[in-house]
Amino acid sequence: MDPQKLTASFSAFGAGTLAVVASLKITFARTLSLGASLGSVLYKPASRNLTPALKTMVEPDYHKWIQPTVGYICKAVGMSFAWWLQRIISAVHAAIKGGQMFTTNICRYLNKNKYICFDPDTSNLDEMAGYGVAVVGLYFQLFHGTPFLLSFLLLPLTIMEWAIKIWLSFF
Repeated sequence: MDPQKLTASFSAFGAGTLAVVASLKITFARTLSLGASLGSVLYKPASRNLTPALKTMVEPDYHKWIQPTVGYICKAVGMSFAWWLQRIISAVHAAIKGGQMFTTNICRYLNKNKYICFDPDTSNLDEMAGYGVAVVGLYFQLFHGTPFLLSFLLLPLTIMEWAIKIWLSFF
C-alpha cells in the first residue's frame, strides 16, 4: 500500500466529511431561524386569542405561566412547520438530482455499449427523462416511503444518517 495515496485518500475523505457537516449545519441553522421567526409571527395573534380563554380555565396562581406557555407552543408549531418544509425542500432537491444522475448515467452506459447512438452532453432528452424520474421518485418519497427490501439494503446508510444527526446535535 502506498502511504502517499493513503494519506491523500484520508485527506480527501476528511475534507468531504467537513463539507457535508458544514452544509448540514447551515441548513440546520437556517431551519431553526425560520422556525423561530414563524413562532414569533404566530405569538401575537395566539396570545391575543388564547390568553383570555386560558385565564378562565386556569387557576389564578398559574396565570403567570400562560404567556410563556403560549410562546413555547407558538415556537414549537413554527419549528415543526419549518422542519416539515425543510424535509419537502430536501426531498424535491434529492429527487431532481437523483433523476438527473440516473438518466444521464443510463444514457452514457447505453451509448458506451452501443445500444443507442446518443450523447447526453449535447441533448436535452436525458434531462427531460430525468424530470420524469424525479417526479416518480418524489411521489414515492412523499407518499409511499421506502419499500421494505430497499430500506433493508439501505440500512447502513440509515445508520450513518442517524450518526451524523447525533454528531451534529453535539456541535
